[in-house]
Amino acid sequence: MKFLILIALLFGSLTLAAQKTYFSDANLQKTKQKNAVYQITVTPQDSIFYVACENLNKQKLWQGTFKDKKLTIKHGLHMLFENNQKTVETTYKDNLKNGEERFFDNNGEIKEMQFYIKGTNITPVNFNTQKAILVVKKNKNKPTKDKLTKYEIANGMDFENVYGLANKYGKLIVPMQYDRIDLITLESNKSHFIANKRGISAIFDLAGQPLLKTDYDEISYNYYHDTYKARKDTLFGLLDMQYKVLLPVKYRSVYFSPDFKGDDLGKKVFVLMQRNNNYMICNTKEQELMEVKNIGKEQMFDFQWNSIMYDGAEKKYVAITIKEITGTEGLNNSDIVLRFGIFSLDNTINIPYVFQEISLKHQKLPNKAKKDNKYGYIDLKGNTIIPFKYDFATDFDAETQTAEVSLKNKWVKINKKGVVLPPKKESEPQFGEFKEVTPDDTKYELFNNSMSNTIKTPVSDYQVYQSNGVLQVKYKDILIGSLAVQSCYFDEKNGIFNVTMNDGKRFYLNPLLKPLFLFEYDSASFW
Repeated sequence: MKFLILIALLFGSLTLAAQKTYFSDANLQKTKQKNAVYQITVTPQDSIFYVACENLNKQKLWQGTFKDKKLTIKHGLHMLFENNQKTVETTYKDNLKNGEERFFDNNGEIKEMQFYIKGTNITPVNFNTQKAILVVKKNKNKPTKDKLTKYEIANGMDFENVYGLANKYGKLIVPMQYDRIDLITLESNKSHFIANKRGISAIFDLAGQPLLKTDYDEISYNYYHDTYKARKDTLFGLLDMQYKVLLPVKYRSVYFSPDFKGDDLGKKVFVLMQRNNNYMICNTKEQELMEVKNIGKEQMFDFQWNSIMYDGAEKKYVAITIKEITGTEGLNNSDIVLRFGIFSLDNTINIPYVFQEISLKHQKLPNKAKKDNKYGYIDLKGNTIIPFKYDFATDFDAETQTAEVSLKNKWVKINKKGVVLPPKKESEPQFGEFKEVTPDDTKYELFNNSMSNTIKTPVSDYQVYQSNGVLQVKYKDILIGSLAVQSCYFDEKNGIFNVTMNDGKRFYLNPLLKPLFLFEYDSASFW
Protein backbone atom coordinates (compact mmCIF):
# COMPACT_ATOMS: atom_id res chain seq x y z
CA MET A 1 0.00 0.00 0.00
CA LYS A 2 3.04 2.35 0.20
CA PHE A 3 2.56 3.27 -3.48
CA LEU A 4 -0.68 5.08 -2.63
CA ILE A 5 1.21 7.25 -0.12
CA LEU A 6 4.61 7.83 -1.72
CA ILE A 7 3.82 8.34 -5.39
CA ALA A 8 2.01 11.58 -4.64
CA LEU A 9 5.05 12.77 -2.60
CA LEU A 10 7.46 11.88 -5.37
CA PHE A 11 5.63 13.70 -8.15
CA GLY A 12 3.70 16.31 -6.15
CA SER A 13 5.54 19.24 -7.76
CA LEU A 14 5.43 18.06 -11.37
CA THR A 15 3.57 19.91 -14.10
CA LEU A 16 1.88 17.41 -16.41
CA ALA A 17 1.00 18.11 -20.02
CA ALA A 18 1.45 14.74 -21.73
CA GLN A 19 2.37 11.19 -20.86
CA LYS A 20 5.70 10.95 -19.06
CA THR A 21 7.76 8.06 -17.70
CA TYR A 22 9.94 8.36 -14.59
CA PHE A 23 12.31 6.04 -12.75
CA SER A 24 12.73 5.57 -9.01
CA ASP A 25 14.77 3.59 -6.54
CA ALA A 26 13.43 1.02 -4.04
CA ASN A 27 12.25 3.85 -1.76
CA LEU A 28 10.32 5.48 -4.62
CA GLN A 29 12.85 8.32 -4.83
CA LYS A 30 13.43 9.71 -8.31
CA THR A 31 16.63 8.42 -9.94
CA LYS A 32 18.29 7.72 -13.28
CA GLN A 33 17.29 4.69 -15.33
CA LYS A 34 20.55 2.83 -14.64
CA ASN A 35 19.85 2.98 -10.89
CA ALA A 36 16.09 2.40 -11.16
CA VAL A 37 14.03 -0.28 -9.45
CA TYR A 38 10.63 0.98 -10.58
CA GLN A 39 9.29 2.65 -13.72
CA ILE A 40 6.36 5.03 -13.23
CA THR A 41 4.16 6.41 -16.02
CA VAL A 42 1.80 9.38 -15.62
CA THR A 43 -0.83 9.93 -18.33
CA PRO A 44 -3.35 12.83 -18.37
CA GLN A 45 -6.82 11.53 -19.29
CA ASP A 46 -9.59 14.12 -19.61
CA SER A 47 -10.05 15.52 -16.09
CA ILE A 48 -7.89 12.92 -14.29
CA PHE A 49 -4.31 11.64 -14.28
CA TYR A 50 -3.64 7.95 -14.71
CA VAL A 51 -0.55 6.62 -12.86
CA ALA A 52 0.99 3.17 -13.29
CA CYS A 53 4.03 1.68 -11.56
CA GLU A 54 5.97 -1.32 -12.94
CA ASN A 55 9.21 -3.04 -12.12
CA LEU A 56 11.92 -3.17 -14.78
CA ASN A 57 10.55 -6.51 -16.03
CA LYS A 58 7.35 -4.70 -17.02
CA GLN A 59 5.33 -6.43 -14.29
CA LYS A 60 2.59 -4.09 -13.06
CA LEU A 61 2.79 -3.26 -9.35
CA TRP A 62 0.24 -0.49 -8.89
CA GLN A 63 -2.16 1.63 -10.91
CA GLY A 64 -4.66 4.37 -10.10
CA THR A 65 -6.01 7.83 -10.89
CA PHE A 66 -5.68 11.31 -9.39
CA LYS A 67 -7.84 14.41 -9.82
CA ASP A 68 -5.09 17.08 -9.60
CA LYS A 69 -1.73 17.76 -11.25
CA LYS A 70 0.07 17.38 -7.92
CA LEU A 71 -1.22 13.82 -7.66
CA THR A 72 -2.55 14.39 -4.15
CA ILE A 73 -6.28 13.78 -4.56
CA LYS A 74 -6.97 10.10 -5.13
CA HIS A 75 -10.00 9.32 -7.24
CA GLY A 76 -11.56 6.34 -8.98
CA LEU A 77 -10.21 2.79 -9.13
CA HIS A 78 -6.77 1.92 -7.64
CA MET A 79 -5.21 -1.53 -7.88
CA LEU A 80 -2.19 -3.08 -6.17
CA PHE A 81 -0.42 -6.17 -7.59
CA GLU A 82 1.78 -8.70 -5.84
CA ASN A 83 3.74 -11.34 -7.80
CA ASN A 84 1.89 -9.97 -10.82
CA GLN A 85 -1.44 -10.89 -9.15
CA LYS A 86 -4.07 -8.35 -8.14
CA THR A 87 -4.32 -8.30 -4.32
CA VAL A 88 -6.38 -5.22 -3.48
CA GLU A 89 -8.66 -2.99 -5.46
CA THR A 90 -9.83 0.32 -4.01
CA THR A 91 -12.37 2.85 -5.23
CA TYR A 92 -11.67 6.33 -3.86
CA LYS A 93 -13.75 9.48 -3.91
CA ASP A 94 -12.53 12.89 -2.74
CA ASN A 95 -9.25 11.73 -1.23
CA LEU A 96 -10.41 8.73 0.82
CA LYS A 97 -13.57 10.39 2.11
CA ASN A 98 -15.63 7.67 0.48
CA GLY A 99 -14.39 4.44 -1.03
CA GLU A 100 -14.26 0.67 -0.94
CA GLU A 101 -11.49 -1.93 -1.03
CA ARG A 102 -11.65 -5.39 -2.53
CA PHE A 103 -8.97 -7.83 -1.33
CA PHE A 104 -8.02 -10.78 -3.52
CA ASP A 105 -6.49 -14.19 -2.89
CA ASN A 106 -3.58 -15.64 -4.88
CA ASN A 107 -5.96 -16.71 -7.63
CA GLY A 108 -7.22 -13.16 -8.08
CA GLU A 109 -10.59 -13.96 -6.49
CA ILE A 110 -12.26 -11.48 -4.15
CA LYS A 111 -11.98 -12.69 -0.56
CA GLU A 112 -13.02 -9.60 1.45
CA MET A 113 -14.58 -6.15 1.04
CA GLN A 114 -14.13 -3.02 3.14
CA PHE A 115 -16.06 0.25 2.88
CA TYR A 116 -14.71 3.72 3.72
CA ILE A 117 -17.07 6.57 4.63
CA LYS A 118 -15.76 10.08 5.37
CA GLY A 119 -12.22 8.85 5.94
CA THR A 120 -13.20 6.42 8.71
CA ASN A 121 -11.94 2.89 8.19
CA ILE A 122 -15.12 1.09 9.21
CA THR A 123 -17.59 -1.27 7.63
CA PRO A 124 -21.01 0.06 8.66
CA VAL A 125 -22.68 -3.17 7.53
CA ASN A 126 -21.95 -6.85 7.99
CA PHE A 127 -21.66 -7.85 4.32
CA ASN A 128 -18.19 -9.41 4.69
CA THR A 129 -19.27 -11.83 7.41
CA GLN A 130 -22.27 -13.22 5.55
CA LYS A 131 -22.07 -16.39 3.50
CA ALA A 132 -24.33 -15.64 0.59
CA ILE A 133 -25.04 -16.93 -2.90
CA LEU A 134 -26.84 -15.22 -5.75
CA VAL A 135 -29.11 -16.32 -8.53
CA VAL A 136 -27.99 -14.09 -11.39
CA LYS A 137 -29.86 -13.38 -14.61
CA LYS A 138 -29.16 -12.00 -18.05
CA ASN A 139 -31.75 -11.20 -20.68
CA LYS A 140 -31.71 -12.96 -24.02
CA ASN A 141 -33.89 -12.99 -27.11
CA LYS A 142 -36.96 -15.21 -27.04
CA PRO A 143 -36.67 -18.31 -29.25
CA THR A 144 -38.94 -18.71 -32.21
CA LYS A 145 -42.01 -20.79 -31.59
CA ASP A 146 -40.79 -23.70 -33.70
CA LYS A 147 -37.96 -24.19 -31.18
CA LEU A 148 -40.41 -24.75 -28.32
CA THR A 149 -42.33 -27.93 -27.63
CA LYS A 150 -46.12 -27.87 -27.28
CA TYR A 151 -45.69 -28.55 -23.56
CA GLU A 152 -43.40 -25.50 -23.18
CA ILE A 153 -45.83 -23.27 -25.09
CA ALA A 154 -48.86 -24.48 -23.12
CA ASN A 155 -47.06 -23.88 -19.81
CA GLY A 156 -45.79 -20.41 -20.69
CA MET A 157 -42.10 -21.37 -20.89
CA ASP A 158 -40.88 -18.59 -23.16
CA PHE A 159 -37.26 -18.71 -21.88
CA GLU A 160 -36.57 -15.00 -22.23
CA ASN A 161 -33.81 -15.03 -19.56
CA VAL A 162 -30.77 -17.13 -18.72
CA TYR A 163 -29.69 -17.87 -15.12
CA GLY A 164 -26.62 -18.97 -13.18
CA LEU A 165 -25.25 -18.95 -9.61
CA ALA A 166 -22.60 -16.56 -8.27
CA ASN A 167 -20.92 -16.00 -4.93
CA LYS A 168 -21.52 -12.81 -2.93
CA TYR A 169 -18.78 -11.00 -4.88
CA GLY A 170 -20.44 -11.74 -8.22
CA LYS A 171 -18.11 -14.55 -9.39
CA LEU A 172 -19.94 -17.26 -11.31
CA ILE A 173 -19.82 -20.69 -9.70
CA VAL A 174 -22.53 -22.27 -11.90
CA PRO A 175 -22.57 -21.21 -15.59
CA MET A 176 -25.32 -18.96 -16.92
CA GLN A 177 -27.03 -21.58 -19.05
CA TYR A 178 -30.27 -22.43 -17.24
CA ASP A 179 -33.80 -21.26 -18.03
CA ARG A 180 -34.80 -21.17 -14.36
CA ILE A 181 -33.13 -21.65 -10.96
CA ASP A 182 -35.17 -22.09 -7.77
CA LEU A 183 -34.07 -22.31 -4.14
CA ILE A 184 -35.66 -25.28 -2.39
CA THR A 185 -35.80 -25.42 1.42
CA LEU A 186 -36.68 -28.84 2.86
CA GLU A 187 -38.44 -29.54 6.15
CA SER A 188 -35.00 -30.29 7.64
CA ASN A 189 -34.08 -26.65 6.81
CA LYS A 190 -31.47 -27.91 4.36
CA SER A 191 -31.52 -25.95 1.12
CA HIS A 192 -30.39 -26.52 -2.43
CA PHE A 193 -30.95 -25.12 -5.91
CA ILE A 194 -32.87 -26.78 -8.73
CA ALA A 195 -31.66 -25.55 -12.15
CA ASN A 196 -33.83 -26.38 -15.15
CA LYS A 197 -32.97 -26.39 -18.84
CA ARG A 198 -34.10 -28.77 -21.52
CA GLY A 199 -31.80 -31.80 -21.45
CA ILE A 200 -29.44 -30.67 -18.65
CA SER A 201 -31.54 -30.02 -15.52
CA ALA A 202 -29.54 -30.33 -12.30
CA ILE A 203 -29.57 -29.90 -8.51
CA PHE A 204 -26.80 -27.90 -6.77
CA ASP A 205 -25.92 -27.39 -3.11
CA LEU A 206 -25.41 -23.92 -1.60
CA ALA A 207 -21.75 -23.97 -2.60
CA GLY A 208 -22.68 -24.54 -6.25
CA GLN A 209 -21.52 -28.16 -6.24
CA PRO A 210 -23.71 -30.55 -8.28
CA LEU A 211 -25.83 -33.03 -6.31
CA LEU A 212 -27.54 -34.38 -9.42
CA LYS A 213 -26.89 -33.96 -13.15
CA THR A 214 -29.51 -35.32 -15.54
CA ASP A 215 -30.80 -35.21 -19.10
CA TYR A 216 -34.28 -34.27 -17.84
CA ASP A 217 -36.05 -31.22 -19.25
CA GLU A 218 -37.38 -30.22 -15.83
CA ILE A 219 -37.13 -31.19 -12.14
CA SER A 220 -39.58 -29.96 -9.49
CA TYR A 221 -39.79 -30.65 -5.77
CA ASN A 222 -43.10 -31.72 -4.19
CA TYR A 223 -43.13 -30.02 -0.78
CA TYR A 224 -46.11 -32.00 0.50
CA HIS A 225 -44.94 -35.36 -0.80
CA ASP A 226 -41.15 -35.33 -0.28
CA THR A 227 -40.40 -36.43 -3.83
CA TYR A 228 -39.01 -34.91 -7.01
CA LYS A 229 -41.05 -34.94 -10.21
CA ALA A 230 -38.93 -35.34 -13.34
CA ARG A 231 -40.09 -34.43 -16.86
CA LYS A 232 -38.74 -35.39 -20.26
CA ASP A 233 -40.73 -33.78 -23.09
CA THR A 234 -44.36 -34.45 -21.99
CA LEU A 235 -43.67 -37.54 -19.87
CA PHE A 236 -43.16 -37.65 -16.10
CA GLY A 237 -41.64 -39.83 -13.40
CA LEU A 238 -40.68 -39.65 -9.71
CA LEU A 239 -37.40 -39.50 -7.77
CA ASP A 240 -36.97 -40.01 -4.04
CA MET A 241 -35.04 -37.68 -1.73
CA GLN A 242 -31.77 -39.46 -2.57
CA TYR A 243 -32.51 -38.83 -6.30
CA LYS A 244 -33.15 -42.52 -6.98
CA VAL A 245 -35.90 -43.37 -9.50
CA LEU A 246 -39.22 -44.29 -7.88
CA LEU A 247 -41.17 -44.25 -11.14
CA PRO A 248 -39.54 -44.17 -14.59
CA VAL A 249 -40.14 -41.10 -16.75
CA LYS A 250 -42.77 -42.59 -19.05
CA TYR A 251 -46.17 -41.35 -17.80
CA ARG A 252 -48.30 -38.51 -19.13
CA SER A 253 -48.53 -37.30 -15.54
CA VAL A 254 -48.09 -38.37 -11.93
CA TYR A 255 -50.39 -37.28 -9.15
CA PHE A 256 -50.93 -37.98 -5.48
CA SER A 257 -53.64 -38.75 -3.01
CA PRO A 258 -53.78 -35.64 -0.75
CA ASP A 259 -52.36 -37.45 2.29
CA PHE A 260 -49.39 -39.01 0.46
CA LYS A 261 -46.17 -38.55 2.49
CA GLY A 262 -43.66 -40.60 0.54
CA ASP A 263 -44.55 -44.06 1.82
CA ASP A 264 -46.99 -46.68 0.52
CA LEU A 265 -46.31 -45.62 -3.05
CA GLY A 266 -48.57 -48.19 -4.70
CA LYS A 267 -51.72 -46.99 -2.94
CA LYS A 268 -51.25 -43.23 -2.86
CA VAL A 269 -49.53 -42.38 -6.15
CA PHE A 270 -51.43 -42.61 -9.42
CA VAL A 271 -50.24 -42.22 -12.99
CA LEU A 272 -51.81 -41.33 -16.31
CA MET A 273 -51.07 -43.52 -19.33
CA GLN A 274 -52.05 -42.80 -22.92
CA ARG A 275 -54.08 -45.16 -25.07
CA ASN A 276 -54.85 -43.62 -28.46
CA ASN A 277 -57.11 -40.62 -27.76
CA ASN A 278 -57.98 -41.84 -24.25
CA TYR A 279 -56.03 -41.88 -20.99
CA MET A 280 -55.95 -44.46 -18.22
CA ILE A 281 -55.63 -43.49 -14.56
CA CYS A 282 -53.64 -46.33 -12.98
CA ASN A 283 -51.84 -47.21 -9.77
CA THR A 284 -48.08 -47.60 -9.77
CA LYS A 285 -48.47 -51.22 -10.88
CA GLU A 286 -50.26 -49.83 -13.95
CA GLN A 287 -53.57 -51.42 -12.91
CA GLU A 288 -56.44 -49.44 -14.46
CA LEU A 289 -58.66 -47.39 -12.15
CA MET A 290 -60.51 -45.08 -14.53
CA GLU A 291 -60.58 -44.13 -18.21
CA VAL A 292 -60.56 -40.50 -19.35
CA LYS A 293 -61.93 -40.43 -22.87
CA ASN A 294 -61.57 -38.23 -25.95
CA ILE A 295 -59.01 -35.71 -24.75
CA GLY A 296 -56.95 -35.89 -27.93
CA LYS A 297 -53.33 -36.63 -28.63
CA GLU A 298 -52.17 -33.05 -29.08
CA GLN A 299 -53.84 -31.49 -26.05
CA MET A 300 -51.95 -30.75 -22.85
CA PHE A 301 -53.64 -31.24 -19.51
CA ASP A 302 -53.22 -31.55 -15.76
CA PHE A 303 -55.24 -33.13 -12.97
CA GLN A 304 -55.24 -33.51 -9.19
CA TRP A 305 -56.94 -35.31 -6.34
CA ASN A 306 -59.54 -33.41 -4.37
CA SER A 307 -62.47 -34.25 -2.12
CA ILE A 308 -66.04 -33.27 -1.34
CA MET A 309 -67.88 -33.80 1.95
CA TYR A 310 -71.43 -35.10 1.82
CA ASP A 311 -73.57 -37.71 3.58
CA GLY A 312 -71.14 -37.45 6.51
CA ALA A 313 -68.24 -38.82 4.45
CA GLU A 314 -65.40 -37.53 2.31
CA LYS A 315 -65.76 -38.38 -1.38
CA LYS A 316 -62.49 -38.48 -3.35
CA TYR A 317 -62.53 -37.27 -6.92
CA VAL A 318 -60.15 -36.35 -9.73
CA ALA A 319 -60.26 -32.83 -11.16
CA ILE A 320 -59.08 -32.80 -14.79
CA THR A 321 -57.74 -29.68 -16.50
CA ILE A 322 -57.27 -29.72 -20.27
CA LYS A 323 -54.94 -27.17 -21.84
CA GLU A 324 -55.65 -27.07 -25.54
CA ILE A 325 -53.35 -25.15 -27.91
CA THR A 326 -55.58 -23.58 -30.55
CA GLY A 327 -53.33 -21.00 -32.22
CA THR A 328 -50.62 -21.50 -34.79
CA GLU A 329 -48.40 -18.48 -34.16
CA GLY A 330 -47.04 -16.59 -31.17
CA LEU A 331 -47.09 -17.40 -27.48
CA ASN A 332 -50.16 -15.41 -26.44
CA ASN A 333 -52.63 -16.70 -23.87
CA SER A 334 -55.24 -16.62 -26.63
CA ASP A 335 -53.48 -19.68 -28.07
CA ILE A 336 -54.51 -21.76 -25.04
CA VAL A 337 -58.02 -22.85 -24.02
CA LEU A 338 -58.64 -24.35 -20.57
CA ARG A 339 -61.44 -26.85 -20.01
CA PHE A 340 -62.30 -28.61 -16.76
CA GLY A 341 -63.99 -31.85 -15.77
CA ILE A 342 -64.41 -33.76 -12.48
CA PHE A 343 -64.71 -37.53 -11.99
CA SER A 344 -64.78 -39.97 -9.06
CA LEU A 345 -63.43 -43.48 -9.31
CA ASP A 346 -66.87 -44.96 -8.48
CA ASN A 347 -68.53 -42.81 -11.21
CA THR A 348 -70.90 -41.05 -8.76
CA ILE A 349 -69.28 -37.78 -9.88
CA ASN A 350 -69.03 -37.54 -13.66
CA ILE A 351 -68.78 -33.95 -14.91
CA PRO A 352 -67.46 -33.83 -18.49
CA TYR A 353 -64.56 -31.50 -19.33
CA VAL A 354 -66.56 -28.87 -21.21
CA PHE A 355 -66.53 -26.10 -18.57
CA GLN A 356 -64.29 -23.07 -18.16
CA GLU A 357 -64.57 -23.29 -14.36
CA ILE A 358 -66.03 -25.73 -11.84
CA SER A 359 -66.40 -25.23 -8.09
CA LEU A 360 -67.50 -28.53 -6.59
CA LYS A 361 -68.90 -27.99 -3.08
CA HIS A 362 -72.15 -29.91 -2.62
CA GLN A 363 -73.99 -33.14 -3.36
CA LYS A 364 -77.56 -31.88 -2.94
CA LEU A 365 -77.08 -28.20 -3.77
CA PRO A 366 -76.15 -26.79 -7.20
CA ASN A 367 -72.43 -26.34 -7.88
CA LYS A 368 -71.07 -23.23 -9.58
CA ALA A 369 -69.60 -23.57 -13.08
CA LYS A 370 -68.69 -21.35 -16.03
CA LYS A 371 -69.45 -22.03 -19.67
CA ASP A 372 -69.33 -19.74 -22.71
CA ASN A 373 -68.12 -16.94 -20.40
CA LYS A 374 -71.28 -17.08 -18.27
CA TYR A 375 -71.89 -18.57 -14.82
CA GLY A 376 -74.53 -21.12 -13.93
CA TYR A 377 -74.98 -24.16 -11.68
CA ILE A 378 -74.71 -27.92 -12.30
CA ASP A 379 -75.18 -31.25 -10.50
CA LEU A 380 -72.61 -34.02 -10.01
CA LYS A 381 -73.22 -35.36 -13.52
CA GLY A 382 -72.67 -32.00 -15.21
CA ASN A 383 -76.41 -31.42 -15.87
CA THR A 384 -77.50 -27.78 -15.83
CA ILE A 385 -79.59 -26.92 -12.73
CA ILE A 386 -79.59 -23.12 -13.08
CA PRO A 387 -78.93 -21.69 -16.59
CA PHE A 388 -75.59 -20.13 -17.59
CA LYS A 389 -76.59 -16.48 -17.79
CA TYR A 390 -74.81 -14.63 -14.96
CA ASP A 391 -71.78 -12.33 -15.21
CA PHE A 392 -70.54 -13.33 -11.75
CA ALA A 393 -71.67 -15.79 -9.10
CA THR A 394 -70.81 -17.25 -5.69
CA ASP A 395 -71.00 -20.80 -4.35
CA PHE A 396 -74.20 -21.81 -2.58
CA ASP A 397 -74.15 -21.35 1.18
CA ALA A 398 -74.95 -24.70 2.83
CA GLU A 399 -76.71 -23.06 5.78
CA THR A 400 -78.95 -20.55 3.95
CA GLN A 401 -79.09 -22.63 0.73
CA THR A 402 -78.73 -19.41 -1.28
CA ALA A 403 -76.14 -17.87 -3.59
CA GLU A 404 -75.32 -14.37 -4.88
CA VAL A 405 -75.35 -13.72 -8.65
CA SER A 406 -74.70 -10.65 -10.78
CA LEU A 407 -76.52 -9.79 -14.00
CA LYS A 408 -75.95 -6.48 -15.77
CA ASN A 409 -74.05 -5.09 -12.78
CA LYS A 410 -76.88 -5.87 -10.38
CA TRP A 411 -76.37 -8.37 -7.55
CA VAL A 412 -79.29 -10.47 -6.32
CA LYS A 413 -79.76 -13.52 -4.12
CA ILE A 414 -81.22 -16.78 -5.53
CA ASN A 415 -82.42 -20.07 -4.05
CA LYS A 416 -81.39 -23.55 -5.22
CA LYS A 417 -84.01 -23.45 -8.01
CA GLY A 418 -82.63 -20.15 -9.36
CA VAL A 419 -85.57 -18.05 -8.09
CA VAL A 420 -84.59 -14.46 -7.21
CA LEU A 421 -85.28 -13.66 -3.54
CA PRO A 422 -86.45 -10.22 -2.35
CA PRO A 423 -83.68 -8.20 -0.64
CA LYS A 424 -83.66 -8.08 3.16
CA LYS A 425 -84.43 -4.76 4.78
CA GLU A 426 -81.41 -4.36 7.02
CA SER A 427 -78.56 -1.94 7.53
CA GLU A 428 -75.81 -4.51 6.86
CA PRO A 429 -73.98 -4.00 3.56
CA GLN A 430 -75.13 -6.28 0.74
CA PHE A 431 -72.75 -8.36 -1.36
CA GLY A 432 -70.75 -6.23 -3.73
CA GLU A 433 -70.87 -3.11 -1.55
CA PHE A 434 -67.89 -1.66 0.30
CA LYS A 435 -67.98 -0.90 3.99
CA GLU A 436 -66.20 2.27 5.07
CA VAL A 437 -63.66 1.59 7.82
CA THR A 438 -61.84 3.77 10.32
CA PRO A 439 -58.18 3.35 11.37
CA ASP A 440 -59.37 1.41 14.41
CA ASP A 441 -60.84 -1.26 12.12
CA THR A 442 -57.53 -2.33 10.59
CA LYS A 443 -54.12 -3.42 11.81
CA TYR A 444 -52.37 -2.17 8.69
CA GLU A 445 -50.22 0.94 8.83
CA LEU A 446 -50.53 3.41 5.95
CA PHE A 447 -47.44 5.19 4.65
CA ASN A 448 -47.50 8.61 2.98
CA ASN A 449 -45.09 8.53 0.04
CA SER A 450 -44.61 12.30 0.24
CA MET A 451 -42.84 11.91 3.60
CA SER A 452 -39.28 10.70 4.20
CA ASN A 453 -38.79 7.35 5.89
CA THR A 454 -35.59 6.77 7.81
CA ILE A 455 -34.07 3.31 8.19
CA LYS A 456 -31.38 2.70 10.77
CA THR A 457 -28.68 0.17 9.94
CA PRO A 458 -26.70 -1.71 12.62
CA VAL A 459 -24.51 1.42 12.88
CA SER A 460 -26.84 3.99 14.38
CA ASP A 461 -25.52 7.06 12.54
CA TYR A 462 -25.78 5.51 9.06
CA GLN A 463 -29.12 6.63 7.66
CA VAL A 464 -31.20 5.91 4.58
CA TYR A 465 -33.89 8.27 3.32
CA GLN A 466 -36.51 7.34 0.73
CA SER A 467 -38.86 9.97 -0.64
CA ASN A 468 -40.66 10.40 -3.98
CA GLY A 469 -38.49 7.87 -5.81
CA VAL A 470 -35.20 9.27 -4.46
CA LEU A 471 -32.81 7.21 -2.32
CA GLN A 472 -30.35 9.15 -0.17
CA VAL A 473 -27.66 7.86 2.18
CA LYS A 474 -26.15 9.88 5.04
CA TYR A 475 -23.28 9.14 7.39
CA LYS A 476 -23.08 11.39 10.48
CA ASP A 477 -25.71 13.61 8.82
CA ILE A 478 -23.48 14.26 5.77
CA LEU A 479 -24.94 13.26 2.39
CA ILE A 480 -22.70 10.67 0.71
CA GLY A 481 -24.98 9.50 -2.07
CA SER A 482 -28.26 10.19 -3.85
CA LEU A 483 -29.99 8.13 -6.54
CA ALA A 484 -33.34 8.15 -8.38
CA VAL A 485 -34.94 4.72 -8.04
CA GLN A 486 -38.30 3.10 -8.62
CA SER A 487 -38.13 1.17 -5.34
CA CYS A 488 -35.58 0.25 -2.71
CA TYR A 489 -35.19 -2.44 -0.08
CA PHE A 490 -32.40 -2.49 2.50
CA ASP A 491 -31.14 -6.06 2.97
CA GLU A 492 -30.21 -6.07 6.67
CA LYS A 493 -28.79 -9.61 6.50
CA ASN A 494 -26.17 -8.68 3.92
CA GLY A 495 -26.00 -4.96 4.61
CA ILE A 496 -26.69 -3.87 1.03
CA PHE A 497 -29.39 -2.17 -1.00
CA ASN A 498 -31.70 -4.04 -3.39
CA VAL A 499 -33.02 -1.39 -5.78
CA THR A 500 -35.20 -1.34 -8.86
CA MET A 501 -34.18 1.44 -11.22
CA ASN A 502 -36.62 3.55 -13.20
CA ASP A 503 -35.97 1.42 -16.30
CA GLY A 504 -37.06 -1.69 -14.35
CA LYS A 505 -33.61 -3.25 -13.89
CA ARG A 506 -32.63 -4.56 -10.46
CA PHE A 507 -29.23 -4.02 -8.81
CA TYR A 508 -27.46 -4.53 -5.52
CA LEU A 509 -25.70 -1.40 -4.28
CA ASN A 510 -23.04 -1.03 -1.60
CA PRO A 511 -23.27 1.60 1.19
CA LEU A 512 -21.95 4.21 -1.24
CA LEU A 513 -24.85 3.55 -3.65
CA LYS A 514 -22.44 2.02 -6.18
CA PRO A 515 -22.98 -1.34 -7.97
CA LEU A 516 -21.75 -4.12 -5.72
CA PHE A 517 -20.01 -6.08 -8.49
CA LEU A 518 -17.30 -5.16 -10.95
CA PHE A 519 -19.47 -6.45 -13.77
CA GLU A 520 -23.21 -6.29 -14.39
CA TYR A 521 -25.99 -8.82 -14.50
CA ASP A 522 -29.49 -7.80 -15.53
CA SER A 523 -30.57 -8.82 -12.04
CA ALA A 524 -29.30 -10.75 -9.02
CA SER A 525 -31.08 -12.22 -5.98
CA PHE A 526 -29.41 -13.14 -2.69
CA TRP A 527 -30.45 -16.31 -0.88
